Order: sequence, then C-alpha cells, then structure tokens
Amino acid sequence: MLNIIDDFYLYFLNKKQISYYEDLFFSLNDTNY
Repeated sequence: MLNIIDDFYLYFLNKKQISYYEDLFFSLNDTNY
C-alpha cells in the first residue's frame, strides 16, 4: 500500500516539474516573437 502512495507521489512531483518546465519553455517562446 505504501509503495503505491510512493509511486503516486513521485508521479505527481514529475508532473509538476514537467508542467513547470513547459511553462518556462512557452514563456521563453513568447518573448521571441
């Protein structure tokens, strides 16, 4: 049971990180135009 929660937590952290980098990337893109 703990393992599943652990995996979910890691997955959630990764999602947050990815969306953070996506936002960063898109905002950098916006400044180019």
